[in-house]
Amino acid sequence: MGRHIAVFADKVALTREQVRSLGAGRPSDACWVEPAERAALRAVDELHSTYDLADETWAELVAAIGADGALELLLVCGWYHAISFAVKALRLPLEPRTRPIGMS
Repeated sequence: MGRHIAVFADKVALTREQVRSLGAGRPSDACWVEPAERAALRAVDELHSTYDLADETWAELVAAIGADGALELLLVCGWYHAISFAVKALRLPLEPRTRPIGMS
């Protein structure tokens, strides 16, 4: 795990297994034991791949973290998407020791 990843992971008490899962795993990985964690990760993955949430995914998310939490998650995801648009369009430099991911 890179130093910058370790610093952020430590701040939110993520284990090595959770960091690995975030990059290459699934919400069903054994390291995610809380229903809220799994629901949030499923929702974020679905938003990333479809730009939408199925009714079932939304209902699961609301049941796990409440309507306010689900709305907040949607807005945070949208905000980070907007930031990525601006960073790319403005040709801002990458942070030290980073490389583009999934961008051409």
